[in-house]
Amino acid sequence: MDNKRLFEPIVEELYKKNNPWRPVIFYAVFGFFWILFSDKLLGVIVTDSEVYAQIQTYKGWLYVGITTALLYVLILYDNRKIFSLNRKINEKNSEVVAFAEEAIAMEEELQVQVEKLNKMVHQDPLTGLKNRLVFEKDVEALIQSGKDFTIYYIDIDQLKNLNDIHGHHIGDLLLVEFAHLLDEKFVQLQLYRWGGDEFLVIDVVNQGQEIVNIANGLLELTHRTWILEEVEFHTSISVGVIQ
Repeated sequence: MDNKRLFEPIVEELYKKNNPWRPVIFYAVFGFFWILFSDKLLGVIVTDSEVYAQIQTYKGWLYVGITTALLYVLILYDNRKIFSLNRKINEKNSEVVAFAEEAIAMEEELQVQVEKLNKMVHQDPLTGLKNRLVFEKDVEALIQSGKDFTIYYIDIDQLKNLNDIHGHHIGDLLLVEFAHLLDEKFVQLQLYRWGGDEFLVIDVVNQGQEIVNIANGLLELTHRTWILEEVEFHTSISVGVIQ
């Protein structure tokens, strides 16, 4: 929001209601009429020159007193309007600050929601790996670039039996642990969860011995006993290689 444009009506009101020429003109007009008519009136009423001179002195002091009182009233009136205007400006400023804070909060919340949406679109919610959509886009980009690459297809054996016997919660724990091992051991590769018990790995090095080493490394991941909430489980994986 443009603060300058916001306060323009208030500033215009200040200029209209608190024009500095108003008290000056009022003072000049009052002084002119005082000099013009008071002397004539005094000359009509008083004929004695000494009395006239003495009254002129008092008339001067009276003029100073009257104009001082008038200036006080005018300044007091203008000050009250200025204080009122300051209050309006402070209220508008508070509204601007509140609006800005609300806008910042909304922007932060929007950013959080965008990040959540981005994760939902591109990230597997269970394992945190990239999902099928990202895999398809990455493969398409590699094909268009003309680069050679290798895809490793991984399927966890006996996961269905684990789900049937101990429940899907334990099966999900196995998937999370397996994804963690993949991410820990093959940080140089692109890792994806295709869905269910299926994972995909893309390697852009694509050398003969490299392919063998990665395939063997994948198979070795399950040469262990899985302990999942006091459930011991042994499994193996099937690995397919696509070039």
